[in-house]
Amino acid sequence: MNPFPHWTLQPQEQSGDYMFSGRLVLSKSVKNALSAREIAQIIQDLLQRVEEHHGADYLQRFIDTQGRTIPF
Repeated sequence: MNPFPHWTLQPQEQSGDYMFSGRLVLSKSVKNALSAREIAQIIQDLLQRVEEHHGADYLQRFIDTQGRTIPF
């Protein structure tokens, strides 16, 4: 089993007026559940989406290869 599952950014479920400001906030449960490597991958993917789409919804969802999901 891969100790660092790959997290995939999911499509935005809703459009709206609330946009990601560039400030990231990690909950304690996310910090405890994920490795620093996983968090770095997720941040990189999120910032890439923001750049490609000139913004993003303030809440993003990721799913890993084991089927776990997290909001970010």
